[in-house]
Amino acid sequence: MDAHELSKLSDEELESRIADARPNSYVPSSIYHVYLAEQEKRRHNNLLNTIVRRQQEIKNSGVKKRIPSKVVKRLFAVSGEFCAFPNCTVKLISDEGVVLADIAHIEAEKPGGPRFNTSQTDEERFMFENLILFCPTHHSLVDKDSKTYSVNVLRQFKDKVKSKKEATVNVSYIVQSRTQSKHEYRLEITIYNKSDKSIDKPKLKITMPEGVIGVVSSRGEKSTKGNISEIYFNKLDVEVIHPGEEIKIMETPNIGVIYFMNSELFDSAEIMSGSLKIELFADNIKPIIYEMNFRDLQQF
Repeated sequence: MDAHELSKLSDEELESRIADARPNSYVPSSIYHVYLAEQEKRRHNNLLNTIVRRQQEIKNSGVKKRIPSKVVKRLFAVSGEFCAFPNCTVKLISDEGVVLADIAHIEAEKPGGPRFNTSQTDEERFMFENLILFCPTHHSLVDKDSKTYSVNVLRQFKDKVKSKKEATVNVSYIVQSRTQSKHEYRLEITIYNKSDKSIDKPKLKITMPEGVIGVVSSRGEKSTKGNISEIYFNKLDVEVIHPGEEIKIMETPNIGVIYFMNSELFDSAEIMSGSLKIELFADNIKPIIYEMNFRDLQQF
């Protein structure tokens, strides 16, 4: 199903497709994860539209300044929906869809405010570079103690948040073959570069349960530690992932992992409770780590 067909499904139809796909062993995991990704995209867009609508209400109520909608959307996209304060685990949008975020100014909006900069223009005060997302508790903290939480400190907080969201990694599988007793799958890994800079010379490390590994293609280097296998791809078929580019890594003969599943393995608590971890490395970004329980990926 392509993006156009997906977009034509109502929310109710999409939920029905997800419910039907999860327990059905004959629906490929890749399709199930496409449905989930579409549902998450709609949820995120709906929440962002709610936030933008509230900003418009502020404007209509007589407040002269408001933050442009494109800036609001970019702030939430970069934040990963978490507070920018180090080690804060407060989600800025709750599971129930309640927005808990405060949009804070790094340099204050008005004279007398924390970290106010007289040389800044009104337009600059509402630009993406001068804004940061906090939970209400940490917004209050940084504004009450502007000496400790200086402009440079807040910019460091924001840079750390941005570095975490340079790329996303998604994992699914495609069916290679199926018999009554054994199924073979090819791991499928998609990388989306969300930043405004290229990802140079990407490398992959894949960790998964040893008992299911079948064939590792020529560029992969496999090592085993107990019941865990680690597979390194120190060179991919792509040298650069450009800004905004989305690529599927495991589609060529050089880069691939084939694994298998039978009823005995599927019933194995040791195998199915193991983790599948994908680590993306590059010369110019911090490592991006994607980890999930193998049971959440696999069907049989």
